[in-house]
Amino acid sequence: MIRHYFDTSVLLPALVSAHPQHKASLQLMDNALSSGVGVTSVTHTYAELYSNLTKLPKGLAIPPDLAFQLITKEIGAIFEIVELARSDYEAALHRCARKGLVSGVIYDALHLQAALKAEVSVLYTNNFSDFERLLNPADKIELKAVP
Repeated sequence: MIRHYFDTSVLLPALVSAHPQHKASLQLMDNALSSGVGVTSVTHTYAELYSNLTKLPKGLAIPPDLAFQLITKEIGAIFEIVELARSDYEAALHRCARKGLVSGVIYDALHLQAALKAEVSVLYTNNFSDFERLLNPADKIELKAVP
């Protein structure tokens, strides 16, 4: 089965109707689902989404109970959620260390590790430059940004 991976930077706008990238992000998800492509993300996305949904600027922030519902019902019920083991975390850490990458890029490395584990063909992200730095020539994943 062909699988596409969606990171938090694409899923967040898909869940927030007032977000400038809402329509484009939602369309990407809908297109994947309607074409029979498997959609996937990682368990860590739950935490990233919850944190970001509940701290959006005034007027956009989602109440905690609604954030929980959106994440579990809109994402969890539709997406194949990849769980990372200790070895996956170590692989992501090793990738960053080998490349001399520091700080928050580790979170994108975890997304990439999950995408590799799920053997996806496409990874959708709005953090394109971080993922470009993380990819190795042997990685068989195409990066795509929200149009």
